[in-house]
Amino acid sequence: MGLPHSDVIDLLYPRSGEREREQARRWVTHLRLLQAESGPGPAPSVGVGRAYAQRELDWVLKRQLRQNVEAFMQHGLGTLLSADSCLGFGRPIIGYQEVWSNLEALRLQGWSVPDVPGPGECALVSAARMLDGAEALGLPADRILLWRSRMDRLHGSTLVSPEWGNPCGPAAMDFSADQAGQLLDRGRVHEALDELRNFKKQAGGIAGRARMLSEWAQTILDASCPESVREDELVREGDLPPEWSALDRKFGVQEGLPAHLLELRTQWPRTLPHLRGSALEHRIPVPATSPLPSRGELGAGVLVRLRFDGGATKVDDAQVPPGLHRSVPDWHLGRDRSWRDPVAPEYELLLEGRAVLRRSALGEPAPEGALDPSSRALALIPIPGRGAKAECAGWIQIEYRHVLLPSRERLESWGRGLGEDCMLLPGSEAVDEPDEELSTPEASAPVRDGGRVFEELLSEVGTKLGRRRWWGFLVGGESTLHVGSGGQGLQSSPAGGGHALERSLQTGGVARFDAPDAALAQARDAGSGIVIPARLQGQVVALLALESDRRRAFKERDVRRVEQSLQARALALRLAAFRAWHLEQHGIDLAFAAGESGFERLAGQLRTAAHAHAPVLVSGPAGAGKRVLMRWMQFEWAAERAGGKAPRACTPLGSVEPPSAQKMKAALEQPCAMFEGLDSWPARLQRQLAQALESGPRAKVLVHVQGRLETLVTDGVLDSRLARALENIEVRVGGLAERRVELPFLVPSLLRILREHHGGPLLRLDDAALGLFWRQPWEGGMAALKGALLKLLLESSGEVIEFDPAHSVLSANGLGPIKRLPSRRPCRRDVVSALDSTRLESGRINKTRAAQYLGWDPDTLVARMQDLGLSTEAGLPQD
Repeated sequence: MGLPHSDVIDLLYPRSGEREREQARRWVTHLRLLQAESGPGPAPSVGVGRAYAQRELDWVLKRQLRQNVEAFMQHGLGTLLSADSCLGFGRPIIGYQEVWSNLEALRLQGWSVPDVPGPGECALVSAARMLDGAEALGLPADRILLWRSRMDRLHGSTLVSPEWGNPCGPAAMDFSADQAGQLLDRGRVHEALDELRNFKKQAGGIAGRARMLSEWAQTILDASCPESVREDELVREGDLPPEWSALDRKFGVQEGLPAHLLELRTQWPRTLPHLRGSALEHRIPVPATSPLPSRGELGAGVLVRLRFDGGATKVDDAQVPPGLHRSVPDWHLGRDRSWRDPVAPEYELLLEGRAVLRRSALGEPAPEGALDPSSRALALIPIPGRGAKAECAGWIQIEYRHVLLPSRERLESWGRGLGEDCMLLPGSEAVDEPDEELSTPEASAPVRDGGRVFEELLSEVGTKLGRRRWWGFLVGGESTLHVGSGGQGLQSSPAGGGHALERSLQTGGVARFDAPDAALAQARDAGSGIVIPARLQGQVVALLALESDRRRAFKERDVRRVEQSLQARALALRLAAFRAWHLEQHGIDLAFAAGESGFERLAGQLRTAAHAHAPVLVSGPAGAGKRVLMRWMQFEWAAERAGGKAPRACTPLGSVEPPSAQKMKAALEQPCAMFEGLDSWPARLQRQLAQALESGPRAKVLVHVQGRLETLVTDGVLDSRLARALENIEVRVGGLAERRVELPFLVPSLLRILREHHGGPLLRLDDAALGLFWRQPWEGGMAALKGALLKLLLESSGEVIEFDPAHSVLSANGLGPIKRLPSRRPCRRDVVSALDSTRLESGRINKTRAAQYLGWDPDTLVARMQDLGLSTEAGLPQD
């Protein structure tokens, strides 16, 4: 039986090279020898000598030994790579237990193979011992060099190519692939591709893992058009060993896809043909915390670290190319407070509490928020703070000029490694111990009123509370005020971290979790929950937390209904917070007509004026509440700039003691300066104030005067230069006679406040008595109204006040009760106020009650409405 003829081998392997055909002849010879050995009769002549046959057998056994040694190294060292690394040592084609069985079989045949690893022996030690034994057995030197380089790589060493026996052989190609994988891990995609191209140019082609990494790199550089990666450039056989041929995948070239390439493929499914495989298995996880490398080590174009500083952000570190250094201040100015923009990546960062990744295709603009216009990928990494307020103290921004970003787990590991005690939330202050997330002050009337707003909201939308619990919070005092809670669910659950509150507060968006998360929840045992903010002009003024003991308990349509209802009550909740502050600072509770449209317009003007840099003038008659409105603007202005902190009270200059130049100068050095009664100040002092305002004081200046600005200048009681300095923002507030429409809101609120301080029954005025109060001019302002209501409270023996007792109290106070307003030539404003005062929730007007307020009969009201051209859809006249 002779050796197979060459033409037979050629027929069996038509596409193989000479090297592959030679290997086929060896295997056929080996199989024929084994067949002859196992036969019953004498072995036939094979035409070769004994020495030749022994060499062939030794070659086969040595090849088996090499395969098992390499499989052992793949099993051991491959598990030391992280799941987001592009490094890979191939998927072993022999199982771990089978490796040791095979090695033991070789030992029985006289081979001196290494021993089984001992108990507790680490993989690197076992691998080094295995390589020493393989070297002693004469295994290929290039393969041993390759595995020693991989061990050095795992120790963190930077390597140069060793002296290969065959510079174009498979070991050299694998080393080049390892170099490229390590460069990809460092974000240096162009260098990785250059490494592979240089080897391809030297060797005449690449295959196996090197070919795959080349395809990855080209896809990363042109992720929007991966079809540019042509198959005919990827495979070249010829002198390359058959076991690394791209036509034969069974040798385990593809272990799997690293985590960051899986994320890239998810964003761009068109890359699927070039980013194949599932997640890598049997690899070490990314560490929970790790140090942040430098921009150069990351291969990034931009690395910026920002932290919260009061109500804004501050750049702590900016590692950028020289050409971008001058762009950093303008970029930061444009991105400051961007976390409040629902479409900004910073908003998503704070809302989700996870790293945010953005990419743009080739030819598209850089991702939103990028510092470098040439960037194609951007990552924002949250930096946790500490203590109970440890939700987010700042973030890291990394940009690349290609689309490969580190894995989300790796990014967040760097963020956790950068958590510093000095990095705190917007508006927070450094303390030695963690602050409590929420304070629960003694339940004052404003706090209870805020809680009632939440209760009415949940009742209105029909939220079922059998397995749910809710918490209501007001924002804007020196701490977030917990004003109420309720529901039958989660009552015995211990408290959770409550970080969802912080996310919603920072971003102004709905924060939610659909599975148990003790860090986000108010109740540790909650299965799901939401936090919904109430906003006024973009500022969060209240928070409602709803949690359930079930997972995914909140449907999107239900969340929208609650959000809409909460938003409609935002002003009432903000006023409750201001009232709580005012009661604490000044000892006086306040009443507002939060549900009246005219007051809502005034509130919007005040908040806009409070946030402006220019001085604000509040004008109006005595008793109109100008001082209270100035305090409200002080509250809003300081809360905006102190990241939610409320200011300490200050006394307006001119309200208690005579003003002086020294006191005025001292007031202007404070964050907020309040001046009162400027029309009674000496002319010299008025001119000095005008000069100070023209020079741009550092303080927020709030001023109030009696009467309109132009009238005071005409009468000669106000300096014209001072008037010009104050004319930019003037808020005009009318007396109660001009704001009769607010009285149905103010009277019940004032009665509750008076009862809180003086005791007595909770009074209610019937329609006739309320109409009598409605018609009064109240020239004494709010003080006269509160005095009359207090006397009613102290003298009343029942809970409902009728017309006669109300008439008696007004007469006793010398107010001259008005039984009816003039109907022959009525004031249009009074008629409109009566109609709006009696408007129902449905929008319809109760004309019978409106006539009672005016002191007319209904027919007279209808006739005068026709004379004035009014319909039942009348609204307040616009001045």
